[in-house]
Amino acid sequence: MVSSLDSGDVIRSWTFPSKEADGSDLEESTAADEYFSSGTQDSMSVIEDIMNDLLNKVTQLSDDSSEYQTKKEREPGRRVNRGRKLNYQSTITSHSSGVDTLHSHMLLYRNRYDADGALYCLETLRNILLQQPRAFLVSSSTTGLVSRSPILKLLARHKKSLFGRGFSGDLEETSIRSSMYLEVMMMVCLYYLRSYYPNLETLKLAHKDVVENKEVQISSAEVLTLLCSELIRIIRESSRSLACYLSDLFSRLKLYKVVLHTVITSLHHQKYNSPIFTHQVLKFNEGFDNSRERMSQHSETLLKQQIKLLLSLIILEYEIIKHKGDATPNSVDKNSEPSELKYLNGRLIPHQPLFLQSINKALDVQPAARHTHGQWTDLITCALPYLGGALSKVVTTALKQICHNIEVLSECYSSSSSLSFPPDYGIKQLEALTIMCHYCLLDTSAAFNQSNSAADDLSNTQVFNNLTHLFMPPPTQTEQSRERVEAQAVAKKSVLGHLPRVIASISILWHALVNRKDREGENCEVGSPLVVKQKIVEFLSPLAVQHASSFLAAMAVVWRERRQPSTPSLSNVVLPEASEDQKVLVQLLIGIKAMPIHVLVQTLHQVVKQPALNQESAVTVEVSALELFVNYAQHVPTPSLLDSWPSLIHLFKEAPSLSPPAQFLLIGALSQFVHRAHITDKKDLKELQEITVKLIESCTTIVGACLEQTTWIRKNLAVREEDPIVTPDKEDKFYDDLESAEIEFNVDELQSEGKSKKNPKIQTETGHTENPSGCGETSSPGHAPVVHEGLC
Repeated sequence: MVSSLDSGDVIRSWTFPSKEADGSDLEESTAADEYFSSGTQDSMSVIEDIMNDLLNKVTQLSDDSSEYQTKKEREPGRRVNRGRKLNYQSTITSHSSGVDTLHSHMLLYRNRYDADGALYCLETLRNILLQQPRAFLVSSSTTGLVSRSPILKLLARHKKSLFGRGFSGDLEETSIRSSMYLEVMMMVCLYYLRSYYPNLETLKLAHKDVVENKEVQISSAEVLTLLCSELIRIIRESSRSLACYLSDLFSRLKLYKVVLHTVITSLHHQKYNSPIFTHQVLKFNEGFDNSRERMSQHSETLLKQQIKLLLSLIILEYEIIKHKGDATPNSVDKNSEPSELKYLNGRLIPHQPLFLQSINKALDVQPAARHTHGQWTDLITCALPYLGGALSKVVTTALKQICHNIEVLSECYSSSSSLSFPPDYGIKQLEALTIMCHYCLLDTSAAFNQSNSAADDLSNTQVFNNLTHLFMPPPTQTEQSRERVEAQAVAKKSVLGHLPRVIASISILWHALVNRKDREGENCEVGSPLVVKQKIVEFLSPLAVQHASSFLAAMAVVWRERRQPSTPSLSNVVLPEASEDQKVLVQLLIGIKAMPIHVLVQTLHQVVKQPALNQESAVTVEVSALELFVNYAQHVPTPSLLDSWPSLIHLFKEAPSLSPPAQFLLIGALSQFVHRAHITDKKDLKELQEITVKLIESCTTIVGACLEQTTWIRKNLAVREEDPIVTPDKEDKFYDDLESAEIEFNVDELQSEGKSKKNPKIQTETGHTENPSGCGETSSPGHAPVVHEGLC
């Protein structure tokens, strides 16, 4: 029916008789007000009612159908027509209630489609790309379709339907424009990748239909991956024009946004039991069962293929920006981080909140996600050279999750159960941890060389292009190098700050392996104990060599965290017995052959004399490091201990300038050395005597500062009793925060090592200095007698 209300006149037209009409004669159409006021309905209204009933069934799944009633529909005499806002809409937008904002990309089929035919076409494209990728891509990117092409008309109808205007009807001329075959292929693959079946009774779907749709999604992702992988190789050999064309094409297709949304949608399986409509749609399509310990086979395969596609897009986006010559949009204001999880235009994929959230969610140790951890860690390690300014955030996000996974993994070696971990899970996690930390901390200048190995096989055309670009270099080449160096420096500092967390997790796994020593030869599903121990040594040895000070300081932080609560009975002990967790650190340090005792002593000397902004942090690091060293020295063979005397003498000479707790620890270490190592050289004996005298005098001065002043009448000595300034609770909180910038400053090897700290001769554990004649605080007045007993 067509009617118009222009200038109050009604243009009459004819329509088919209504359902309730008695005769078969044609009816003359009436004005809209007259029609709606009457109780008659025409055939179009019947179709509308059917469509509304169909859409009402969809909206009732989320219990939100009442929200689509307008105020006019609630008035008396008005015909109630529920769900009119969803008429002819095949897409679900984030503005609809009951829809997760992360699922705004989803498309829903209103009818079953020929999945077998779609699979045949996608498989054909896949085979062509595997056999002749270069020729096919060059042809498809240079061959266009005219606007009258049936393919473009059909694609235009799909676009029309996506915007809620129905599939049939006339097409606007502006909606059909010429396109290259490459654009059409990628657009169709993206449509398939984001399309799902709604759980509607009217569709009469079988399980086979849902599985076939999942297979179409997998094939679409695979075709897109092959296209992007070959485009990476082509763009590295091409000029700026191709980069600009691909950048404009991907922007029109919203390729990056759609892929990120599809990836994070595949990860949010734990919400399938929620009443949100899109979650129910995903549950129906994913076939996820909460009783299972992993995702369904098709869902897991799709996610793995999406991860490959995401890696290809990260590299391709990097190459496009590089060859376009534009400024890299990597500079992001830290204060402008969005609170809402959504795609942000103008940011590269590694800087997107969706990407960081995907990594954080994907590496979760939940059973359903463990079987894809290997693919995710491969994505991160392969993408390291292309992350740019997001290197620090991505690596630290992954480090935290991997460390947590390693701690949970250690339970597999303590018990006979594998806890549903994939085979060799521990080995793969350690390898990923090694690559990320070594990339950020070790010399990786060679890793940034992105030259293609096939450069020698360039054609004559490519040689001419290279000669042309030789005189017109990209303006951002220097800027990209500068940004890369800055990103590497920031990532290095961040990883060093998280090094205590990494060592703490590694020590837990090492403890589980040590306790399994009687069954060390037995194989384990998550990784052979011998292989895992070797991987740990390979991971820590380079760090102990190139970042010795940072490594030892991180070990000291973990040592402090693993200490036993102090008891009054142990208050007079200079060298408290190490806890079981602390002994594991000693065993781990012994297992690192790259740091023998003489190297450890030299590193310890650097750690204790490094200046610090906060004196309390300096005291805690040096005291914990000395405690670790004293316990480590007890397990060192006597010949090795004697060979380390040239390094030890420098450390003992530094003792009077250290804090009081450090001095007491060193005098205890000196006592052990004297009892175990028998020095025969006269020069060494003389130096040993001089060091002993100075150290005893310094400790005596500290003890004397804690005694009450005597009078000429009363000569009895008494210890001054004062409340400590730093409580244990504050100390615990302080040590929990050592992972912050303060510890980074203490362990940073870039600072000058020639400076020495001020002489805190009368300084106590709380960081206070005191004149020997005045009042001071010390950790324990009973230290001196024990020390003297050890030396006598």
